[in-house]
Amino acid sequence: MKFSTKLRRYIEDNNLVKSHFAALISVSPAMVNKYIYQGSMPCFKIAKRISEATNNSITMSDMECE
Repeated sequence: MKFSTKLRRYIEDNNLVKSHFAALISVSPAMVNKYIYQGSMPCFKIAKRISEATNNSITMSDMECE
């Protein structure tokens, strides 16, 4: 499953607001939208935060470029 899809589903399944999730990983809500809708990939530091914030539901390997 693509990173963008996993992130969107994680946010939806956990009833999170994108702006709240963005604050958890210290990025703007616009950046979260780029990850979900434009296929942007996070840098290593943000990828690690995403993995931690999702309790490894989204892993570092999910965020590797295809």
